[in-house]
Amino acid sequence: MQFAEEMKDPETAHKVSEIKDFVVKTQGRSTTLSSMMGFSAEELKASYSAACQKLLVNDLFEAGKLFFFLCTLKHDEAKHWRGLGIVMQRYKSWALAEVVYSTALRVDPSDLISRVFRAECLMWTNRRIAARAEVERALEDGKSNQDPKLLKYIKRAQAILAVLDRDEHMAAEFEH
Repeated sequence: MQFAEEMKDPETAHKVSEIKDFVVKTQGRSTTLSSMMGFSAEELKASYSAACQKLLVNDLFEAGKLFFFLCTLKHDEAKHWRGLGIVMQRYKSWALAEVVYSTALRVDPSDLISRVFRAECLMWTNRRIAARAEVERALEDGKSNQDPKLLKYIKRAQAILAVLDRDEHMAAEFEH
C-alpha cells in the first residue's frame, strides 16, 4: 500500500511526469541511462523478469519499484512503462496509470496492450470519448495482428466498448 500512497503524492506524480517528459525529449536517441551505466541486456532482462514475477504474486510495491527502476534505466522500452502502468492500475490510480500507458504508447505506438489498458483507465476517469477512441483504435489494430497472445486483450477491448455503449444507452434513457 505504501507505493500507492507515494504515487498519490503530488511530488511523486510530478516525478512520473518528469520521466514522461524525459522520454519525449530523448525519443529517437540511442543513449539510455542503462547503456551509460553499463547495464547489460541480460541484467535488464533479469530485472524485468523479477518485476513480472512480483506482479504475478501481487507484490505491487516491489513490482512498482522494479518497473520504475527499469523505466528510468531504459526509457525506450514500452514493456517497462506498461509494467509500471499495470502496477498503478492495480492500485486503482487510474490517472497515473493512464499517463504511464501514454508514455508506453509514445515509445511504441503499436503496443496494443498498453492501448487497451489506457482505454480502461480513461473509462474509469470518466473520459469516455477518449476511451472510446482508444479502444476503437485498439480493436482496429487487433484486426491486422494475428498473435494469439493478444486475443485476451482484444476481448478486453470489446468488453470496454460494451461498457461504454451500455453507459451511453443508459444515459440516453435517463434523459428521456
